[in-house]
Parts: sequence; C-alpha cells; structure tokens
Amino acid sequence: MQEDEAFTLEITPSTSTLGFEAIRSFRHLDDTLLSARAICHNNQSIIQQLATLAEGTHYDKMTPLLNQQLDELRGYLQGIANLQGRIENSIALLMHGLDLKNGQTASALNEHLLHLTGNTVDDSMTVKIITVR
Repeated sequence: MQEDEAFTLEITPSTSTLGFEAIRSFRHLDDTLLSARAICHNNQSIIQQLATLAEGTHYDKMTPLLNQQLDELRGYLQGIANLQGRIENSIALLMHGLDLKNGQTASALNEHLLHLTGNTVDDSMTVKIITVR
C-alpha cells in the first residue's frame, strides 16, 4: 500500500520544461543579438572609412548620406544594448522562478517521503509487537 503511494506522487515537470524552453529561447535571441551587434559595428567602421575617403573628392556629396547611415547604426546599436539588458533580466527572473518551483517540489517530495517513513516505522512496530506475543 505504501509502495502505491510512493508511485502515485504527482510531480509535474511541465512547468520546469516551459521555463527551460523560455530560457533557451531568450539565450538564442541573445546570441542572435551578439551577431547583429558585431555586424553593426563592422558596418559602422566601413561607413566611417568611406566618409573619410569621400572627403575632399567629388564623392563629398555622399557625406550627409553616410552620416545619416552612421546615426541609424548608432541607434541600432543602442537598441541592441537595451534589448540585451532586458533579455538578461528576463533570464534571471525565469531562473529565479524555476529555483522557487524546484524548491517547492523538493519540499513536497520530502514531506511525502517523511510521511511514508513514519508509516513504515509504525507498521514495523506493529509487526514486532505481533511477533513477540
């Protein structure tokens, strides 16, 4: 009978699985942002070099357009930095929630095992009393 109780203890990993999936998705997004950040930095460097080369030549008319592109890239880089901060905060919050859920599950499991152990000790005492008499 106690074995049945032990096998019917309901532990649902679905909540943990969803949390791990969300963390994995956020980390994938963060990795993508790292690539985007590197690409933006490279593009910024190339545009700055083009603007430098265009100065004093007949391509000097492109300088305002290149400066506009630099401003846009700076905006993208700032947006990426902000988004990375939010992703890090979201991951930390999810991990904290998973830690709490794991703690609750461990506590429930400990209480259930304590209850089963108490029943086993009581049954064991009953068997000793019956066999002694």
